[in-house]
Amino acid sequence: MTKFFHAKNLHSLPDGGLDEKGKRKQKLYTDEHHRSFKLLVTGNSRLFYSQWEKPKDMLKESQKRQPKLTPLGSVKDFSYSAALAAHLKLQDDIKHGIYPEATKGVGRRKTGPTFENYGTKVVAGWADKRKNAKDAAGMKRIIPIYCAAINNLPIEKIGTPEVLDVMRPI
Repeated sequence: MTKFFHAKNLHSLPDGGLDEKGKRKQKLYTDEHHRSFKLLVTGNSRLFYSQWEKPKDMLKESQKRQPKLTPLGSVKDFSYSAALAAHLKLQDDIKHGIYPEATKGVGRRKTGPTFENYGTKVVAGWADKRKNAKDAAGMKRIIPIYCAAINNLPIEKIGTPEVLDVMRPI
């Protein structure tokens, strides 16, 4: 059974309760008037989403047609009307063949350590083995100075194009 939301009850909607591990379960609500406009509720978190699908002719042979949810923002950051306007613009873009980029979602944490966290520790280990203090200090400046393009990326997201972006200026 589909649960509906409207502008007046955004903050009073319950989530899915507790799961077997004691964590809050997510519950997805649909707007009364715009069926592809969604609200995901988990605990005190409330996020607006826009649901859409790629047409069959744009899918690869092995792909199934599945609905996608594009994050629009949280209730704290957007009013109902602003989120609805963003949803309607996205739906209009889709009608004109402009599809949203794949995203991980609003407010989601990066997975794994960033390059800066990992690289700083590794370089500090190398620098501590140096006899020359000036040389060691120079090594510790490598990450902040030369690797700014990839410092905030999770390590598993770094590939050849990102490494080339770091090396080209050098």
